Amino acid sequence: MSDNSQASTSYINQLVVKAIKKREKKVSSHSKTKLEYVLFSQFDVLDTIPSQSGDTTLYHLAKKDDPTKQICCKVLNEGAPEHSKTILINELVG
Repeated sequence: MSDNSQASTSYINQLVVKAIKKREKKVSSHSKTKLEYVLFSQFDVLDTIPSQSGDTTLYHLAKKDDPTKQICCKVLNEGAPEHSKTILINELVG
């Protein structure tokens, strides 16, 4: 096999692997139960505060059966860049 042929085959293989990973990620994201659905089934939303970048949203929530129990929950929005996840984790650890 010539060098050009090997390079073409390698490139095609890389594209196939990339397409498979992209498809797996898409299927995986559709099958996951979104955190918001779980939260909103147990809590009422008192306030929603989006971040300036639009990468995260902060929810002020009250328990449906006991409104005196309130929490805040910050979630990473769908489509947020990978570095936003790192920033959010650093906020929690920091």
